[in-house]
Amino acid sequence: MYEFKVSLRWIESENEAWVCRDGVPLLAYASVTDCVLVVREVLAAIDQIEDRRERYKVLNTRVSKKGLVELGILGHMTPLMSAMITSKHCPVS
Repeated sequence: MYEFKVSLRWIESENEAWVCRDGVPLLAYASVTDCVLVVREVLAAIDQIEDRRERYKVLNTRVSKKGLVELGILGHMTPLMSAMITSKHCPVS
């Protein structure tokens, strides 16, 4: 996941653990890459969150209102919605 964050220019001090400074969840970025390994790695990291409610919250974090239209991520979308619109079969299933 480190390499993926580097490719996003993810700066830990400017971003929350699971959402970037632009309001896009890390899982949404992973889902639009169409790279199953990255999606699995992010999901595995989320699965390590001990608090069930926090884990559910991270999985369902929506993109900010403005979205990131350049990547096909519209405002208020969940990572699953992003994957269903932009990805092939594997990341969605």
